[in-house]
Amino acid sequence: MGDRLKNTKSAPLVRKAPQQGPATGPELELVTSVSSLHLLEDTEPQEGRTFKMDPDSGYITVSRPTLQTVHTTPTPDEIQEAQSMIDTLQTELSTAEESGDIALQFDINCKIGDLYQHKLQQPNKAVMYYEEMLTSAQEMHNKAKVAMTYGKIAVALDVSKKHKEAMWNHDRMMEIQKELGNKDGIAACHINIASSLIHTGNFSEAVTHYESVMELVKERNNKQHQLELAQTLGNLHHKKLGDPKTAFKYYTQVLKLGEELKDWKTMVSACNILGDMQMVEAKDKKAALKYYKHMLAHAEKIHDEESMALSYNRTGVVYGAMGEHVTALLWHQKDIR
Repeated sequence: MGDRLKNTKSAPLVRKAPQQGPATGPELELVTSVSSLHLLEDTEPQEGRTFKMDPDSGYITVSRPTLQTVHTTPTPDEIQEAQSMIDTLQTELSTAEESGDIALQFDINCKIGDLYQHKLQQPNKAVMYYEEMLTSAQEMHNKAKVAMTYGKIAVALDVSKKHKEAMWNHDRMMEIQKELGNKDGIAACHINIASSLIHTGNFSEAVTHYESVMELVKERNNKQHQLELAQTLGNLHHKKLGDPKTAFKYYTQVLKLGEELKDWKTMVSACNILGDMQMVEAKDKKAALKYYKHMLAHAEKIHDEESMALSYNRTGVVYGAMGEHVTALLWHQKDIR
């Protein structure tokens, strides 16, 4: 297999025995440089697949990942273990090639690529095996597998900071998901494209893709996904686009959805952010006080002493700014951190 692998640009990909029609694209994982995402780790799209987004990075993780999504430098033992697994898989791959078992070649190349990508953190090497996967998927005329593979290639390219090539593969993924009518896949594609755009500083375009996902999850009345998207959109508008008015709207949605889901921890965080925005940006001390006291009430429900202490501190600061220094001192004295 070694001499079969060659460096390629991955965009556009030229394949033997391509499937009919335009080469189209996948569902993804995503880059390890900030947070990783794993979509469609298995070989077929599935209804009911759920995802969870990191509010800061915007990356998505699948509900039941098969590989570690938080990457650290592999230890010598981990490197040795992964290399041993690759050696074994290479032997199995040779046998599959001799027998002409294309489906088995697809699966083994997937496993080897994933080991290089996730365990050894060698995305360029992973791409070589993912491209072999793509060849097999196209020979099988299996659009779902072609889609999955484009996603894996896109992820590895994003990790390698080859974002232009990655975006080409993301676009191929979107084409296939739309052709298949897979709304879960379309949503995942929008999120992964947005994540890739964030890498290159295209925050406005990223927002457009996240808003498209918001419409899709609203159709299904999925409150948890709406909450996660609202967090991400709020953070983008607030921290990246300098649009506190729109950010406030999304953070307010987070607070409302958190209440509906009885997610007290999220409500604590939302109240803190909203209070800070009212105090620092809107200069509305009374409104800030309201949010900080709500923050305290929610923190007390989950016995979150650190957030309670933060609320005491914030409330004291507001009273001090209002000239009520005795009251401010009493609140500061409650700070138990």
